[in-house]
Amino acid sequence: MRVFAKFLASLLVCGCAYTHVAAAQSDTCAAIERRFESEKTVLAAPQISSLLFTASDNGCDALVGRLLQTGASVAAQDRVGGTALTHAVRNGQTAIIRILLDKGAQINHRMIDGSTPLFTAIEKDRTEAANLLAANGADVSIAGRSGVTPLAAAAFNRNEKIVAVLLAHGADPKAADSTGKPPIVYAAAKGSASVVSLLLTARPAISSRNSRLACQAAVRRSVSESCGCAIAQSIAGLAAG
Repeated sequence: MRVFAKFLASLLVCGCAYTHVAAAQSDTCAAIERRFESEKTVLAAPQISSLLFTASDNGCDALVGRLLQTGASVAAQDRVGGTALTHAVRNGQTAIIRILLDKGAQINHRMIDGSTPLFTAIEKDRTEAANLLAANGADVSIAGRSGVTPLAAAAFNRNEKIVAVLLAHGADPKAADSTGKPPIVYAAAKGSASVVSLLLTARPAISSRNSRLACQAAVRRSVSESCGCAIAQSIAGLAAG
């Protein structure tokens, strides 16, 4: 176990020595594969799972496939409840996401903090990964950390593309988080007129309280007061209608 831990630590040090990401990734994958080949007859399940997580992090497509064929489980979890799919999503490794889903990875698996792979993709601004998960049936309504919905997280990050994907797959623009705020409040607070526009187009039913919160947030955040007022007036008009 100690030797294996040193090996994983050495991978991190090795990766930092490269200035080109592609070269580092290739070298890291080669190092993991060499280690697997030399130790595969004595590695226990936890070590194999650790290799799967590391390979998923680093985009080692071929090695992920080999590890799964050897008996690595897509259901194995790390200390915070993340699976190999979580690791792949966090690092935007779409090829590996496809491999893991094809092998039966649970697309809506929740970590200890409640985050799903989709929520993780949104938090990390992994647009392609989020799109891929949604297209493969990920539940766009499952809240992540602190009861924040995927749509609210995307609105907070001002990621117009992910917001559009979530809405296209049925995300509810009216759904509030644990504090009672819908996604449009977060979009307004971040000064994202484009995301506010998308959410308005989805025509969420905005309560007078949430309309007031969104208006206040828009005015506070906007580069100019007139811009904030324009957002606020649009929201107020929708609420009145």
